[in-house]
Amino acid sequence: MASLLKFSTLRAKYSGLADFVTSYIAEAHPKERPNFSGNIDIGTHEVLEDRIEAARILQENIGSEDNTILVDTMDNLASQAYSAQPERLYVVLDGKVVLEGKSGPFGYNLAEIDTFLNNFATNLNQLV
Repeated sequence: MASLLKFSTLRAKYSGLADFVTSYIAEAHPKERPNFSGNIDIGTHEVLEDRIEAARILQENIGSEDNTILVDTMDNLASQAYSAQPERLYVVLDGKVVLEGKSGPFGYNLAEIDTFLNNFATNLNQLV
């Protein structure tokens, strides 16, 4: 949950510069396999409808109007393509990946995205 709040803060900070999208993949910490406390109560997805409902629950917990969530297929195509399990950050510019964060949870680094977007904004402002 703490990561969600930090992500929401980052999204608000750069909302005029970048679009933020969350790709919802397989649940890393389903309720039937408790790992630690403080998680949103979501079970393992058996069918696509379960995953869509889980994405809705996540969207409600984000608590902002600007929180686009895409839902991965049950074949986990997006997760496999972006090595996203359990979480990962990317910056895509003009259809190309320009920053690939390390795999989470330990490589999940919002400060890296903050620095990248801040530098990008600075360089953009120097062009104007």
